[in-house]
Order: sequence, then C-alpha cells, then structure tokens
Amino acid sequence: MPRILYWNIQKFAINKMTTYTRKRQFGGRPLYGNGVKGDYIVGNINAVTQAGAALQPDFFVVVEVTTGRQPGGSLITGAGADGVLHLLDRLQAEVHANWRLVPPLVLGGAGQREGIAVFFRNDLWQFNGPWYWNGATAQAGAGGAVAYAGEWANVLPGDSNTRAGQTSYTAVGGANINFAYPNSRPPFFTQFQQRGVMPARTLSLFSFHADSEPPGSVIGTRNLAQIPYIAAGPGVNETFVVVGDFNCDLNNNVNIGGGLTQATAYNPLVGQGFMAHVVAAAGPTMVKDVGFSTANNPNVATTNGVWPYYDYSRGLSVDNILTRPANPAAPLGVTTATIINRIVGTPIPANNAAYVNPAVRPIGNRYSIAMNESIQQIVGGTQAGNPRLRKFNANTNFGMIGGRRGTSDHLGIVIDF
Repeated sequence: MPRILYWNIQKFAINKMTTYTRKRQFGGRPLYGNGVKGDYIVGNINAVTQAGAALQPDFFVVVEVTTGRQPGGSLITGAGADGVLHLLDRLQAEVHANWRLVPPLVLGGAGQREGIAVFFRNDLWQFNGPWYWNGATAQAGAGGAVAYAGEWANVLPGDSNTRAGQTSYTAVGGANINFAYPNSRPPFFTQFQQRGVMPARTLSLFSFHADSEPPGSVIGTRNLAQIPYIAAGPGVNETFVVVGDFNCDLNNNVNIGGGLTQATAYNPLVGQGFMAHVVAAAGPTMVKDVGFSTANNPNVATTNGVWPYYDYSRGLSVDNILTRPANPAAPLGVTTATIINRIVGTPIPANNAAYVNPAVRPIGNRYSIAMNESIQQIVGGTQAGNPRLRKFNANTNFGMIGGRRGTSDHLGIVIDF
C-alpha cells in the first residue's frame, strides 16, 4: 500500500540539516543544534512502530523550501538547493539507495517565492512529469527537452531526467489560474507510475502552500478545483492526491465574506469527489514556538495545560491531505491518514494511566515519541517550574521538534492509500 509523508518544514534550507556557527559566538558554541534537526527529519522518514514495523514512505513532500531570487518555473538556488540535495544524500546513504528527488522549481513571485521538494522511491515509482525541462524552466511540451545539469544532474534516474513538475495552470479558454493573486504560489503537480504492478497505477500528486492569510488562502484553496486536469477527474487506475499547508484552519467558521469561511475552503474539491482526511477532530497540525511564555506572547510552548497537550500545540489545523477517489476501492484499499505527533506519539492517546509510564506505553502508536526524554519524565506530574520548562524546551526535546528555533512549526502528516 503506497505511503506519502507530507511536511511543512519551516523555511527549509541547509541550516535545517547541518550544524553551523557564527563568528564571535560566545565560547565558540554552535548557534543551535541543527544537526539534531537533520537527524529528526531523517528519523521521521526512517521511523518504525513500537512493534518494529517500518514506516518508511514511498514519497516525502517538503513544503516551504527557500528558493533564492529566481523567476517562476526555474530551479531553486542557494541554501534551499543545498538543503534538499544534502537531505537526498542522507536518504540514499542512511535509508534506501533508491531515493530520488524531483528538482524543485520556483513557485510564486515577488515575496511569495518558495519551492516544494518531492522525494520518491525510484524502485517503486517512475517519475513522469507531466512537464519537461528545457534547461532554464519547466515547459508543457516535449520539444527542446534536455537533461538536468550541474548539481541537479543525478537527482533523477536516466529514464526521467528530462521531466519536470508543472508550475502554472490555465483554465479552459486559456486564462491563467491564480491561487489567489498573480504572485501567489501555485501547486506543484508531479505525476508517477508505479513500477512492477499490473495494471499500472498512476499517482497524480498536487503539492500546495497557500497564501499565509485569508482571504487569499481560502481563495487559493478553492481555486485548486478549477485546474482542468483536476476537474476532469482521475483516469483508469489513477489516484489524485492533494497535499499541503492550506492556511485554512478547520476550526475557523468565521465568515470572511460571501459566506466563505476557512473551514469551507475545501468544499469545491470535496464536491468533485475528494475526501479531506484531516478533520478538526483529528487535532492540531501546528506547534508553538520554543522559548518562554509571557503575557504578550501566548504562542510559546510551556509545560502547563491538560494532557496530552501540555501547551505545546497552537490549536491550528491547516495542513491536510485529500484523495480522489475518496476511499479507493480494491485493489487500492481503504485510505488512512495520521498526524505525526512525536511529542506524545500518534494517534494522540486518551488520558490513560498506561501512557504515564513510557515503559508500558501500549503497542499500536504508529510514531512513538522522539524526544530524548519523555514528556512524562519532564513534567513529572507536578506544576512545571522554569528548570523543568528549560528541560522541556531543550534542543534534544521539544526544542528539536517545534517552533521558531526547532525543526518546524508544523507537524507532518502520513497517509496510506
């Protein structure tokens, strides 16, 4: 059963993978333990259940990759390029030699530029575009297609080394589709065919990072349904998957005009037959900053609160995965999705005494905790004071996982379909 891991890794670049220092740093110490972050990222891909079953996905989608000041449709540069190439090297060396990467292209313009990195297992799936690479930008036709060069020369295998993801869209009649404004980021469309399976299965993957605030985020999410390829519906043995950070909080039902709310942004896709697999009841997909809470800064993680949150959650559900067919029939099986909560394990457990002692934590959590010390050990069942808060926020505990100084302010989502 194919598995996709999606994750908004906040401002992903090489500093999320490797340790670095700054001149005149006190005592010559690293500015922050970024090597720990890189280990945490790779660890999520190479995770196993508490029973020892491998959780390695077929695909790993990273949203919010930094790009450099390049035009839309061209290859990303700078620290973002260094970061994804370094991650690819680690995946091939430490997880599986057949990991490959669709070269990330610049999405959006002006201050909205970002890239999306789609890593995939080449022994399981063949990358088929749907566009081609012409040496400078992605293009719709095959004319003039060339192989990638330089640092991108070997990220794809030979059978797909002239292919590219799609970065712009036109409606029937030829007008450009905006998501929601001219400089807003479009989705990154990548298409794959499963190897060694008959009849051949096609995966059409749309990865998206909407504008940061409504109404733009709502408009952009709704406009995904206007893409002609999406509107036409999947073909025989084809599955559509839309993943991303839609910046539309499922808990928010405030009317932003015209009867639109953040919670209803997915309605056009759902009306076409998609299923949104993350719902408000599934829990938050964002975590708070690392640091100390003050009256003026409530979005900082603390060890207060009610189990299992301990005030590390921002309460926002803005990341999602949608599939069409909604629950694919045999042979694809039933689709399931899980928010990867490495603080207390996933799915989030009930207030259960068995979870207080990590040694007897029930088998069945797909992702066990990844902190150096469990949250139960840190909190200890007493009111948290500053020493315990510092321990909680240390870069080997929650500080490695969430917030402004940690790996990301978002939690990953994994789906089997």
